[in-house]
Amino acid sequence: MTITPVSNFSLSNSNVNFTRRRRDVEPDTIPYQPERSSGIVKKVPVIVLLAMSPLNSSSVEPYNPNYIPNNIEMVQQRDDNIVLKRELHSGNESIRYLAFSDDNNEKDFENFCFNYDNKVGNKKGILVGKVIAICDTPRTDGRYLMAYRQISNGQAEKDFKICYIPDVFGAQLKFYANFRTNNGAIGLLPQSEFDEYFGKSNVKNAPLIKDRVTRYKPIK
Repeated sequence: MTITPVSNFSLSNSNVNFTRRRRDVEPDTIPYQPERSSGIVKKVPVIVLLAMSPLNSSSVEPYNPNYIPNNIEMVQQRDDNIVLKRELHSGNESIRYLAFSDDNNEKDFENFCFNYDNKVGNKKGILVGKVIAICDTPRTDGRYLMAYRQISNGQAEKDFKICYIPDVFGAQLKFYANFRTNNGAIGLLPQSEFDEYFGKSNVKNAPLIKDRVTRYKPIK
């Protein structure tokens, strides 16, 4: 199947807020006290640093959601900037991963997108996003915590979101994060980094990815 060339999708990070967030408390209840190093430099969360990286600031486009690859394929067409693609299933849930290269090197990738769907009755819930980071250890039920930016109308939202993904999806994403071709696209972080940025209660109570779907379409 023909792959549409990468274009028109902006991942500008110029408006990312550098201040650390604690989203499990009301903003007015605890005054913000920035941490300082050497008396002047405040700590920047690792998740923000990942998103602010120049490797994550160039343009890509989410792939065609109707394209269904069967396994990892190293794509040689440099014009498409596609390094690998993979489809995985877990019950009624499916996810399609696609990695893009921004540095004209088909041997590594700087952006990593996903297209998720969940079949419920005669409908399919859909979520498209760009991976920011994956937690390095799963929770007790095997699910992995993922930080991502939702993609809507070809644009990645400014704020990060989190959700728990099935074990098979998370284990594969962790593999890609450790893969030699991951050139800053996917962060592999301890839960403490997620707790610090999003707040412990938000991490603990983060929704499943199937509850994050943004649109539905009928199953033909």
